Amino acid sequence: MSCSFDSRTVLDPNVVYSLDEGFKSSSYLTETLLDPEFGHAYEPNKAAFNKAHNVKEEIWTWFEAPGNKLRLTRFGAAMNGLKNMAPVEAILEGLFRPHGSCTPFHI
Repeated sequence: MSCSFDSRTVLDPNVVYSLDEGFKSSSYLTETLLDPEFGHAYEPNKAAFNKAHNVKEEIWTWFEAPGNKLRLTRFGAAMNGLKNMAPVEAILEGLFRPHGSCTPFHI
């Protein structure tokens, strides 16, 4: 298995990441919020992700597990893609401006 995300893949890494970990986790959001233990927890290992994937560790440790190398690589590719889509200033100044604003970020 390659260490890099295959650029010949039809789907973008952001899409695949969202459809895999993101959608699965979101489908467990109601159960997580209503759970007496998880609902008001601040621990990173008591999230909808943990219920969806039936794991006890937080997502970052799970990504680094031996069987998740492709997911870790895909997540890295997705984050790099997002980083390259927005200007550096967007972190502090925001990407979107109110309508009529004449800024480089106006869409």
